[in-house]
Amino acid sequence: MKILHFILQNNSEAVEQNITSLMHGQIHLGHTVVLLTDTMKSEENIQRINFFYSALTVFKYFHSVRKLRQLIQQENIEIIHAHSETASRIAFFATRFLTVPLVSSIDHFTPGTFFGKHFRFYGEKIFPQCRTLMLNINRNGNIPLSKMKIIPPIISAKKEDVAVKSGGQFLRIGITGDERFLKSPIASQLLNSILPKVQEKNNHVIFHLLNQSEDVRRYDVLIGHGRKILQALANGKTVIGMGCANYLGRIQESNEHEAFDTNFGEFGKIREFDNAKILADIMAALQKPTQRQQLWQCDFIKKYFNTAAVTSSVLEAYIEAYSQKIGIREIPVLRYNWFNKTESVSEEHLQKTLLMELENQLQFLKKKNYSILNFYDIKDILEFKKELPARPIMLTFELGFKMFYQIVFPLLKKFSSKGILFLSASPFENIERENLSTVKEVQEVTDAGIEIGSYAVHGKRLSVCTDDEMKEEIQKSKIILEQLFERQCLTFAYPLGMLNEKIKNEVREAGYIFAVSEDSGSRNFWLDRLKIRRITIEPHTSKFEFWAKTSGYYYWYTHVY
Repeated sequence: MKILHFILQNNSEAVEQNITSLMHGQIHLGHTVVLLTDTMKSEENIQRINFFYSALTVFKYFHSVRKLRQLIQQENIEIIHAHSETASRIAFFATRFLTVPLVSSIDHFTPGTFFGKHFRFYGEKIFPQCRTLMLNINRNGNIPLSKMKIIPPIISAKKEDVAVKSGGQFLRIGITGDERFLKSPIASQLLNSILPKVQEKNNHVIFHLLNQSEDVRRYDVLIGHGRKILQALANGKTVIGMGCANYLGRIQESNEHEAFDTNFGEFGKIREFDNAKILADIMAALQKPTQRQQLWQCDFIKKYFNTAAVTSSVLEAYIEAYSQKIGIREIPVLRYNWFNKTESVSEEHLQKTLLMELENQLQFLKKKNYSILNFYDIKDILEFKKELPARPIMLTFELGFKMFYQIVFPLLKKFSSKGILFLSASPFENIERENLSTVKEVQEVTDAGIEIGSYAVHGKRLSVCTDDEMKEEIQKSKIILEQLFERQCLTFAYPLGMLNEKIKNEVREAGYIFAVSEDSGSRNFWLDRLKIRRITIEPHTSKFEFWAKTSGYYYWYTHVY
């Protein structure tokens, strides 16, 4: 994929450092990146294009728009990632009527501007850097949460070994943050009232405002928010989170979620600052951090801010943005389980009625040029090994392997259709592949593009299982099915569609990449890969109803968001 990173009128070195880290992560994964900017410098292995911008007149503004549009076409750009408000506005107009999606990273939000009130110029996907900022954009900008994805800054968790001159016998306190914070009454109060009292109690303390290029390793304690705070945590320094809106105190395991959600106090509900508490926290922070605290800090950086995880999250959001740009709002995932309801009916009824329905439905999908995918295809799309087709759809089945092979598989084979078969693993316990009587049938099914997913070991309702039972149902079924079918089991179907966050976390820990529910989940296929909503196809579904359920607008029509 060829990605254009676009930034104009930026005066933040932290933003530039984050863009550079993201570009390196994307290059490492085999993507081509281009940097379009007016002032930002780039390294030798990154193609840089100068972009002169002037908004003195409307004519000059739209000249910039036309210039960007020509560049997109000449360079065969596949996605634009804007990193400033000015860049987002120009890219918004330049990408109209093109199939190139626009995404925008946001580190602040000002709804009071004309554009902020009347235009959503951020493109198909918005990347706020923390949860509180995302909620602020949703509340004040009327932008739906489904259009946003939290993308934190990238920081290396590797502690630097380069020797840096310290403060000698002095303990150095650094104050860092954005310009708004450093010029605020809060920062003034900190510098003129609280820190002088710290010096009165400990005459070996000195304090400074950090400039953007200064090395955090020169300091013992950092106070503030933003990228410097992350760098300090990665290097084992003591950190106190503080912003214009919020005071978190010392950043440690007990408040890691609030620190992540508010960007260390930069955003959030405004609280009254307690000078006595801040003074006490700073005095305590002057003590050298314990080894346990330093290990937690390193794990915290790895968990939320490491290059691989953030880059992967951004690339997945690119796929979602492209999907929205070309008009794919939903990917219908159909659920068939009515073959299990036919045990009491005659074989003749099964042959003439239900199978005829399925055949007619497959014929309809073929006639309308649907691309039937399985989750192996979705994984390849997320990894940019395949392109997202124009009319994607997925077919899932919940029944025994023998019934599937004898009844459903011949029809899928006739129409060269893929599918996903969810199996309970209990019939295959303690059976080696070479001892399986249907080994040729198993091979035939997987070779034809049928994905085997897990329906747990016994298909129990997981919400009423003990923790050990739930873990065994989820993990053991994956192991059994992978050994039997000799393919990675990517997908889990929640038995009876019942799930909660505890079950989802267990599914994630077991190594599944996708999980499907029945009637829970979002309209947005990409929003939560472990809670993908399915559309149930009941027996005797009419042609009109089947058309509606496969239209790509069914969830919108039924008010699912």
